[in-house]
Amino acid sequence: MKKFVYLIAEGVLDVVVLTQILRSEFKFDEVKRKADLPEEASKWLSQFKWPEGDDIKRRTVPAPAFLIDERFCVAIRNSQGITNIRRTMISDHEAFLRLDLNPSAVGIVLDSDDVPPADRFNEFAELLEERGYSRPQVLETITSTDGPPVGVFAFPGRGAEGTREDVLLPLGGNPISGTSQARR
Repeated sequence: MKKFVYLIAEGVLDVVVLTQILRSEFKFDEVKRKADLPEEASKWLSQFKWPEGDDIKRRTVPAPAFLIDERFCVAIRNSQGITNIRRTMISDHEAFLRLDLNPSAVGIVLDSDDVPPADRFNEFAELLEERGYSRPQVLETITSTDGPPVGVFAFPGRGAEGTREDVLLPLGGNPISGTSQARR
């Protein structure tokens, strides 16, 4: 049985970026068919109104993205905004209890936008503690004293303001001017 890792992020782009990082840097495979999920993850996914059928790769809905390797099944959940992280995590945690699905690790991933993650850290550390997990002591560290490892993380990283979009936009550059300069 694979270890089940539950990550919750603010939005759909966050899920896409985290999925790409796990694929490219850690060689996880993205699960595109419900039939390819471990049984526990498939049961949890069945509680969502979407997806219908076996195709689970669409990211524009709150159903989680799943990635697997030989040891782990990682679910990355889109909370549909910072204000919904609490509600989404509570709902998911209740589903985990009903299904006897115990995450091997839990993480909350925040943008470093208008309100710095350090200012919101206590809110989310308390949320993890309320759900029965160890309380992380510091932003961007993993705590594993009682139960599974947990943490609250910021992207692009502690001390760096911005969102995932702020990291991705410069990478895109201006493809038209780049192409035309290369032809000169």
